Amino acid sequence: MTNAELAFKVTPEDEMEETRPRVRTRFPVRTLAVGAGVLQSGCILFIFLNSFRVWMGLTAVTAASASFVHSAPVRYGLAAISLLGAALTLGSVINAHYLRNLPSARWRRRPLAAKEILANLISVSASGLAILMVWSEVVMHHRFHP
Repeated sequence: MTNAELAFKVTPEDEMEETRPRVRTRFPVRTLAVGAGVLQSGCILFIFLNSFRVWMGLTAVTAASASFVHSAPVRYGLAAISLLGAALTLGSVINAHYLRNLPSARWRRRPLAAKEILANLISVSASGLAILMVWSEVVMHHRFHP
C-alpha cells in the first residue's frame, strides 16, 4: 500500500472515535413515557367517573319525570315509528327476494354469500322482534297500568 492509501484507510480506532459515548441519564426517556401514560390513564379514569356520575344524575332526573315519557302520545308515537321501520325493513327484504326470483332475473342470478344471508336473517329477526315488542307493550301496558 502506498502512503496515500494508508491515509484514507479507516482503522477500528477511528470508528470508535466517531461514536459518541453513551450518557446515562437519571430518568431514562422510556420511564418518563411510561409515567406520562400512567398519568394520562388516571386522568381518563377520573373523566370517565365524572361522566358516569353525570349520567347517573340524568337517569335519576329522567326517572323522576317519567310521567311525560310514559304518556300515551309519546308511547304511541314511538310504537308507530318502530312499526313503520320494521315494516319497511321487512318489505325491502321481501321485495329483494321477489325481484331475485323473477324469470327475467334468472340469467344473472348467483348464489347469495354467507354474509348476505346473515344480513337478511338479522334484518328479518330484528324486524320481527320490534313488532313483537310493540305488540307486547300494547297488550301488556293495560294490564300493568289500568
